[in-house]
Amino acid sequence: MFNLILTVLFLVGALVVFVKMPKDLNFWRHLSLGACLFLALLNFTFMSMVYVDGDKTGHLNKRFGAPLPPGTIIARNGERGPQALVLGPGLKFSPFIKILNKVEILPVIEIKPGSYGKVEAKDGLSLREGQIFADSWGDDIAGMLDPVTFLETGQAGPQISVLPPKTYRINHYLHEVVIAEATHIQAGEVGVVVSSVEDASFAAEASNDVDAAYYA
Repeated sequence: MFNLILTVLFLVGALVVFVKMPKDLNFWRHLSLGACLFLALLNFTFMSMVYVDGDKTGHLNKRFGAPLPPGTIIARNGERGPQALVLGPGLKFSPFIKILNKVEILPVIEIKPGSYGKVEAKDGLSLREGQIFADSWGDDIAGMLDPVTFLETGQAGPQISVLPPKTYRINHYLHEVVIAEATHIQAGEVGVVVSSVEDASFAAEASNDVDAAYYA
């Protein structure tokens, strides 16, 4: 906000110089006018540009707009609050982005070999009655981590699908990832999965997702 005030002041200064400064001081008039406009442009550029490092993700928390619908924490349609879309690496330009939003630069999630990521979604469709984990995403890990796709079809809460070793660019406002150590089953041994869920088809999905994480 300070930079916005400075920009307005520099523009007002340029107007005052243009209107009030005697024309016989032509050199100083042009110099003062140019300096005011340059500083106004510099401040505007600063307020409108965000740089995101390669190992980071830019998050936007919008300061102005309609309130979020009841029961949601992520904006789908530009409402005030945490936004679904995130900023990838590189230099980003959007007029007054730092004024209209609180910009947070957060790290990517790196899951190393021998580990996996447990995901919990803070927003999304409600779980069905009696459901403990969200429906499986199968092999579509990218779809699960894409905020727009997830908010259209994904369920809030603990996800049955887990993240195999890789680096992931996530929306930290939407997804929370806890990295855990994978279970290693030696040759000649058998791993037994005991489900606490009565639905046999759901238990089978859970077992398949565990296999995908451990052996990816």
